[in-house]
Amino acid sequence: KKALFFAVTGSILTLSIYGYFRADFFTITTVDIVADTDTDYSSLQQPIKDILSQPYQGVIRADKILTFPYSRIQKLCEDNVEGFETISIYPTSHDTLHVAITHHKPLVLLDDNKILSDKGVTYSLETSPDLPILYIARELPSLPVIRELRTFADNISAVIFPVTSIIIDDAND
Repeated sequence: KKALFFAVTGSILTLSIYGYFRADFFTITTVDIVADTDTDYSSLQQPIKDILSQPYQGVIRADKILTFPYSRIQKLCEDNVEGFETISIYPTSHDTLHVAITHHKPLVLLDDNKILSDKGVTYSLETSPDLPILYIARELPSLPVIRELRTFADNISAVIFPVTSIIIDDAND
């Protein structure tokens, strides 16, 4: 009886796996890319579909919703998206893969054309956002100090005039 149980269970499992890889129901046909900015990432659609069309080890289909190549898609997105904080990749239905891109929130521009985020990360962008430029004489002040300077600059910009630069001299004034 045990042998019959294992034979039946093994057959059901084998047929299930075979059916999963042969049926089109679980095949990824749509890649949905969403970002928290106005940047258009539709150019990533085709490279992601190209990755999905390449089978693992030449055998296992990569375009299935439960076995898609997460790490290869993650690397592609990381290499092509500037200033990202997180990239989440997950299925949203039986045939749709969702890619959600969250960017760092820019705090100030540094005088070397880098952007400092609200979490202290520096990064570059092709186009710089309209932010005050922080000129530093010695070393970068602490992040809380920079946040306070940015809040101060935003308050002045809202009431009196736009603040385009913040200068910290040798005495940290």
